[in-house]
Amino acid sequence: MGVFLQALRADFGTPTPFFLWIFLTVIVGLAGPFGTYPTFDLAHRLLFWAVNIGLCLVFGAMMRALVYGVMGLRRTLAGSALIALILALGLPVFIYGSIRLLLGPAYSDAPSPLELSLFVFCTSLGISAYRAVTRAKVAALPPAPAPASEPERLPRLIRRLPPDRRGALISLSVRDHYVDVTTSRGRVSLLLRLGDAVDEVDGVDGAQVHRSHWVAWAAVAGIERAAGKLTLLMQDGSRVPVSKTYRDLVEARGFGIARATVPPHEMASAAGPNSPSKAGSSAQSPPV
Repeated sequence: MGVFLQALRADFGTPTPFFLWIFLTVIVGLAGPFGTYPTFDLAHRLLFWAVNIGLCLVFGAMMRALVYGVMGLRRTLAGSALIALILALGLPVFIYGSIRLLLGPAYSDAPSPLELSLFVFCTSLGISAYRAVTRAKVAALPPAPAPASEPERLPRLIRRLPPDRRGALISLSVRDHYVDVTTSRGRVSLLLRLGDAVDEVDGVDGAQVHRSHWVAWAAVAGIERAAGKLTLLMQDGSRVPVSKTYRDLVEARGFGIARATVPPHEMASAAGPNSPSKAGSSAQSPPV
């Protein structure tokens, strides 16, 4: 549930859902599909579609939080198709019911459930395409200005985080459109590209070890090799995979490849006083 709410708050933390709600309400209200044009005047059409589209966008955001947050699906194309399919199966029932309720069961021009399903499916794919195109522009927005008392030595990436999560940087991990920034005080999801996040670590000694992961070398507690795969054990207890492309870079750091695993009690000792468990903060936090 925590991951679901985190992803949901990240979605509504951007202006995109509200812009889509206004834009679609105006367009659909003027067009008057499914028999609403001859039945209602403009004001009532806008009100009708504002309510319906608003509820549909909320349901769509819940599905995105489920697919990208809870299920952890990273591929945008597959996730968009899955979300569109779920919405096409669930939303037409609601839309069809609201049309029948207002226009009456004898209304002859009411769309069939299949027509509504195709309409919802195509609309959902269109919204996903819009979000994919605009997320780079959103990621390019400058970070929120730090308070006047904020030490200038903090990396720009850390200054993006809530004050209670600004700790020593541990790792960066890609999750769909977001980058999970893990510090010694917890984890925050930012709507940001990994490359842009790495540009803002401002001199923190670390490197990308996988196409979806970056680590701070000082936060590596140990290393694990199993079935030919290399994994970094971090101070917060998480595991970061190392791809073949970056294996030589990791081995050159000399973390002790012969050390097959790191016992849990050693990991806890290596985490030090700044680990989330000792700092009294949760590893999960609301996204920004």
